[in-house]
Amino acid sequence: LKFSTAFVGIGLTADSGLSASLAHAVGVPRAKELLLLNETFTAEDAANWGLVRSVVPAEEVLPAALELARRLAAGPTKAYAEVKRGVHLGAVSDLPTVLAEEGAAQARLAVTQDHVSAVDAFLGKRTQEFRGR
Repeated sequence: LKFSTAFVGIGLTADSGLSASLAHAVGVPRAKELLLLNETFTAEDAANWGLVRSVVPAEEVLPAALELARRLAAGPTKAYAEVKRGVHLGAVSDLPTVLAEEGAAQARLAVTQDHVSAVDAFLGKRTQEFRGR
């Protein structure tokens, strides 16, 4: 299986935010290379460059996706939301802005039931079960 950005092959440029998302994912030099040269790349290349998390055989795609979904669903979903928000902000903001938002996010999360019960479980040497509260 091979991939390509293909846009310049038909006289166009990237669309749907690919210029930005690709630059953030693989860096500006590789993004330019992929968009300008229109060369094909493999799923393994995409994994090595950080474009995808992993590569699995076709018959393992659904089980792997379901396992990842189960893992994420069982985790601290409010913390996940703050992580995603923080990473997106960090990609476009200066350090003081990021630090302020991280502090605010920690304050929001510190009073959640998930955090309070996770600390209690840690101190009691028990496994935490997150509930998204």
